[in-house]
Amino acid sequence: MSGREANNCNLFDNNKLAPAERIVLNYDTYRSTLTAYPDTLLGAMFADRNKATLHPTNGNEYFIDRNGRAFHYVLEFYRTGKNLWLDHTAATTFPNSSKHPQQDWTLPVSRKELEEEFNYFLIPGQSIGASLTHKVAAVKLDEFVMALKEVISTVVSCYGYEVTISFTMEDDEMEVTTDTDKTPHAFYNIPGRIRHFSKPSIDGILMGIMKPFQLSGYHIISMFGKDVERHIKSEMPELIFELFPDLGFYFIYMNFKNCYDHDAILPNSCLLGIDPTVEEEDDVAVSAGGKNGGGGSE
Repeated sequence: MSGREANNCNLFDNNKLAPAERIVLNYDTYRSTLTAYPDTLLGAMFADRNKATLHPTNGNEYFIDRNGRAFHYVLEFYRTGKNLWLDHTAATTFPNSSKHPQQDWTLPVSRKELEEEFNYFLIPGQSIGASLTHKVAAVKLDEFVMALKEVISTVVSCYGYEVTISFTMEDDEMEVTTDTDKTPHAFYNIPGRIRHFSKPSIDGILMGIMKPFQLSGYHIISMFGKDVERHIKSEMPELIFELFPDLGFYFIYMNFKNCYDHDAILPNSCLLGIDPTVEEEDDVAVSAGGKNGGGGSE
């Protein structure tokens, strides 16, 4: 590609293919890279059926008067099948930009510019970056997942066994039920008074962790529950993590009974390396030094 905004930089240097198959667009790529997407403009343009209609210069150079900075992302789509543009602050820096000091090749590519180029080149179904609302929602989702992990860490630190968290559709109540040591449960109601039946020290901790999601928890679970479940299980396969929908409620149930494997925990503790035969030897020594041992006289 060349034009008022194009930069002649070789981002793809490979001589394995015959020169006739190589296409120079002021970026170097291969015919097969473009024709892998036959429904796009460049895929159709360089298809075998259209070779007769092409009029390259120098054998394999083509002039397309488009946005050279944005074309970097167009070509990356052909190479990866993905839109690699991050956001409106992303700047395209070309390796050979020093050869063209009269042009600023570090200008950011805006969402609007990229949308125009993707539409022109008929790039299918690509989301051009994330909107502010999507970013905010994603941050809240990540915070929710991190809060669940903090709940898990807190319960494990107490060697607890079960946690049930419920969210209501009405957004006016959230309840967390714990069973930290097979004693009667502790219930948390948010907002409203807290009823302590057991383990008051952990009540406030868990309530504080989950309180920011009183209004959003139900909606997060209803939209992303399965994704959250897969993520938690991938990181903690020994944890029983289940979701239960009910009329106007969502329940998260966590069971920790498989989290306390002696042989799995010991290697991660300070007890690793202690010789278990030391205590056995001490026991033998005590027995040998009893009232009938140690050479004592009658």
